[in-house]
Amino acid sequence: MYVAAGQIATLAAEVGLPAGTQARFATLCIGDAALAEAFVRAHQRCESEPSPLERESTVADVLMTLLRRHASEGARQPERPVSAHAVRRAVAFIQDCYSERLTLDRLAEAAGMSRFGVLRAFRREVGISPYAFVMQVRVEQAKLLLREGVDIAAVALRVGFSDQSHLTRKFKRLVGMTPGAYAQAARAT
Repeated sequence: MYVAAGQIATLAAEVGLPAGTQARFATLCIGDAALAEAFVRAHQRCESEPSPLERESTVADVLMTLLRRHASEGARQPERPVSAHAVRRAVAFIQDCYSERLTLDRLAEAAGMSRFGVLRAFRREVGISPYAFVMQVRVEQAKLLLREGVDIAAVALRVGFSDQSHLTRKFKRLVGMTPGAYAQAARAT
């Protein structure tokens, strides 16, 4: 995976390294098994996940962890304070645009924060990643549509999933049953 130097510099500033300095590592080979596993998982997500928000967020999380744990360059700056108002703007943006193809750039613009600052602040304030929040909102909207009797394939497209199987995977993970079983149970009540 190639990461542009400018992106590393931005991430380094987000984790408290002095602005304008280059992140340095004591060795070229870092023995951190948990980080290596996270990197492999991030790479797999990038290959399989259609959401640019999830791909960008996953890679940023791994790189920020690398920088926090292993980079050194002078004294670290205190982390920037989290703006609860900015996170509320990000939440509102997701709730308004959940069915669209969201990117980290669009989320950061809506929050009025940097790309990586919004990731960190969102996770700290909401307790989950922006992508996980998008999935929760989409599944909740899907549940509403399924209770109204809308066809599962149509529901998938209306709430922003790439297809019915994508909806089914995420829905089952969050709800514990397939959309079809949920729709059938909703009709029975």
